[in-house]
Amino acid sequence: MGAAASTQLLAGCTRILCNYQVAVRAVNMKQTAILIVALLALIVGIAAWIHPFGPAAPSPFAPKKPTQTETPAPSPSSKQTTDADGATDTESTDTWTPGDANPDHPHVVASDTPDQWTPEAGYDWANDVPDDFTVAWISGNPHPDYENVIAGDEADTWLPDSGYKWVNKPDKNDFRVVWTPGTESWADPHVVASDKRDEFVPAPGYEWVKPGDPNDLRTKRSR
Repeated sequence: MGAAASTQLLAGCTRILCNYQVAVRAVNMKQTAILIVALLALIVGIAAWIHPFGPAAPSPFAPKKPTQTETPAPSPSSKQTTDADGATDTESTDTWTPGDANPDHPHVVASDTPDQWTPEAGYDWANDVPDDFTVAWISGNPHPDYENVIAGDEADTWLPDSGYKWVNKPDKNDFRVVWTPGTESWADPHVVASDKRDEFVPAPGYEWVKPGDPNDLRTKRSR
């Protein structure tokens, strides 16, 4: 074979090789493009499954907005007061127990009616303002639990009512009293208990100013 023939054969092989490489590149690019399109379709499908197009449906686990029917009502053991702005203020307690002391106001206790406060025994409201819990000791106030026992002149002291004496004076927790004839009245001078319970007579040496009026216990010296 001559040199010219060899040169032509080599050139032909070179062209065949180049054409083969071009064909391979074209096939690879086509396959790559198909693969990319498939991957994009897969990604779009996954995204659509996770987050559907359009408004998102409410999750069953999302917190619900309270409605009027779901708003908790005040506990029966709470006290509602109204502040200067007209807002309701609730003072809650675990259990409403009559006689329990108010935690914020001295000498104020829970009444028998839930959410109602009352002055402690011997005290009374200092004014008629609904949200003012100020109280004052009132001498002569009857004890709410013990008959014929009244508030003394000093705060938190108790005395037998006129005509009565303590059954057991040394015991400060024993409020029993007994009618005692001859006992002086603490409210009306020169007036003593008679032999009949809850009736009074002038002390010796005195007489009634108005004998015919049983409610007038004023006396004067006898002539």
